[in-house]
Parts: sequence; C-alpha cells; structure tokens
Amino acid sequence: MKIQAVSAALGVTVLVVGCSNEPEMAPLAADMVIYPVLAVENPECPPGETQEDYEEAVEEIFVEKELTCYVVATDRRIEVTDAEVGITEVENSTQDALLLHLGEEEAEAYSDLSAELSEVPYPDNLTLVTVDGQFFLAPTVNAHITDGQMEITGNDDPEDLHRTLTE
Repeated sequence: MKIQAVSAALGVTVLVVGCSNEPEMAPLAADMVIYPVLAVENPECPPGETQEDYEEAVEEIFVEKELTCYVVATDRRIEVTDAEVGITEVENSTQDALLLHLGEEEAEAYSDLSAELSEVPYPDNLTLVTVDGQFFLAPTVNAHITDGQMEITGNDDPEDLHRTLTE
C-alpha cells in the first residue's frame, strides 16, 4: 500500500491511500547462480557423473531434479551477489510472478546471455538457477532482458520462492 501526504492551500494535510503498482522488494539473502542449459536429458543423470567429473574436464555439470538431468555450462555461469526479490501480479492473469532485479554487473552479464537464449526455441532457451548450491528453477528465456529485471512465472508458489531467496 502506498500512502502519500498532499498539502492543500489552506494548510490541511490529506492522506491519499491507495495501491501501488510497485512491488515491495527485499535483498537477496542466498547464494544464487544462473547457468545456461546445454542439454536436458531424461530420465536421470548417468550413474557416477558428478559436478566434479565435469566441471574440471569439460566445464559442464549435471544437475538432477525430478528425474530430469540438466547439463549446464559452468564457464558461462552468472554468480548473483547483488539482487532484489519481490512478488508482483501478472498482467491479464490471476497468477503472481517472482521478480528478480539484478545488480548492475549481473544485469550486464544476463543481458548478454538472454540476447542469445531468447533467439532459440525450447529447450535451447533454458537456464538453470541454483540457490545455496541446490536446484531452484529451470526457467526459459523468452525475451532479451536488458535492464536486469526478470519476471519468473509458471513455477512453484512465488511466495515460497521469495521466502527461500530472502530469509
């Protein structure tokens, strides 16, 4: 809710109370890394294949989530240390979205990555996001993001995701 004080000519102060379209943002309080996905393999990752096996050898890792194996490029990862997180309503929808506003350095790196990924079809436009070293999301990139402000929809409950990132 937004409260604004308006001063009238007679010296009377009027409070205007209304809803603001700007969501409340909180600082990111977790270690977040964004990776471009090189391949999606079903079912699970091959036995014995670990992050250590691939990170040093070919700059790729396997991340496993719900019987899906994501092969990601570690040499193109974006380590997010400066970001804010919020929740907003999706226009013309009944669902909410998780907002992620990246800091200047991360926004520049993500702009380069999203320019490339927004031009290719699914599943080549996937990214994988880890939080505190664990799988968090695997969102598609549908547009070139130049300002570092991402709106993530279609996943788990945005409020749960927000809590994970800010507590």
